[in-house]
Amino acid sequence: MPKKEGAKTREANKKAEAEEAKSRAEEDAYWSQGSKDGSKQEEESASLSNKKSTQPAKVTQAQIAQNLMFMPPKKEKKKPEPEIERNINHLRMEESRMLAEKGIQRKEASGVDAATDLLTNLNTEDEKSDAHPERRRKAAFKAYEEREIPRIRAENPGLKLSQIKEIIFKNWQKSPENPMNQEAA
Repeated sequence: MPKKEGAKTREANKKAEAEEAKSRAEEDAYWSQGSKDGSKQEEESASLSNKKSTQPAKVTQAQIAQNLMFMPPKKEKKKPEPEIERNINHLRMEESRMLAEKGIQRKEASGVDAATDLLTNLNTEDEKSDAHPERRRKAAFKAYEEREIPRIRAENPGLKLSQIKEIIFKNWQKSPENPMNQEAA
């Protein structure tokens, strides 16, 4: 009897596997509806891998000519005509002459570092000949205040520092050292 039981279990296992395979196939069919079939791509990749990759591809003259037709032509730089160059140089010379008449110097720099240095130097030159007294007023007042505090303290020993600073500020507004007064004078 054990042979019959073993055969029955094997038969039952086969039926269960067949039903499971059938249900998988139905489910795959259901999910593959509307999707692209990738079997063609798999076949192509398999056929390419079977070919020998060591053989060089043969390129014909027609294929080379066809590839060259799609390449954009190289652009050649045109040199400016000599007459235009002369006109440009003439305009630059005239501009330099006009700036020299007005007392303005033209400064040029090529490259980032050189331009940065030039601008830095221009800024320091501008600060030396600054035409805005408002920018110099604060520093000039501090220097005036430091110089005047000991003098006012000696003249008025009982005053507080805030009172001394008020006196100094009133004197500062009338002082010829004040940049705001220098422009008016």
